[in-house]
Amino acid sequence: REKEEASKQKDLRIAEQNNLIVELRGRTEAVIANRYIVETTATLHERSAGRMSSSSLQGSKNFTYTHLLDNKKPTLLSGAAKKLYNMLAPKIKERIDERSVCSELSDIFHEVSKGIHHPEWLQANASRGIYVGSDSGPLGAALGIWVAKAQELGHISYPVVLVHSQAIVARVVGGKILDPDV
Repeated sequence: REKEEASKQKDLRIAEQNNLIVELRGRTEAVIANRYIVETTATLHERSAGRMSSSSLQGSKNFTYTHLLDNKKPTLLSGAAKKLYNMLAPKIKERIDERSVCSELSDIFHEVSKGIHHPEWLQANASRGIYVGSDSGPLGAALGIWVAKAQELGHISYPVVLVHSQAIVARVVGGKILDPDV
């Protein structure tokens, strides 16, 4: 039991230190953080729940099913996630179905693991900051909802810029989805 507690505390400190490193990097450069934010949130969520998850995959599923998807119908967003979706939907140029966002959320760890996205515009034009998103489709919306909830729960504290279809569509600050210029 003592070893398990020490391991939890070690994981927690590592995740907190990594959060600080990303935040500091974001002050001087553009940082693409899709996978990083999902992994860190999964770890911090598991530790705050007192669980020693065996993987980031399981931690991401636990976070999703605890906070983002409806308990009775996992093809729908939870009430809190639905509010975030409604704030985000008008900012994204393409119509994104709620069920598609749920599908991305239910498998978000694999979705952000498919490839590290380095959109060309980010290399040339992006100012410093921490970015998440996708080139198109529901993954960007899913990440926006994920980040807002992670901020609301205190798993990440820094502002995040949300990218969709090669455009900055929002800033996520303190669990709220704001206009990009705010």
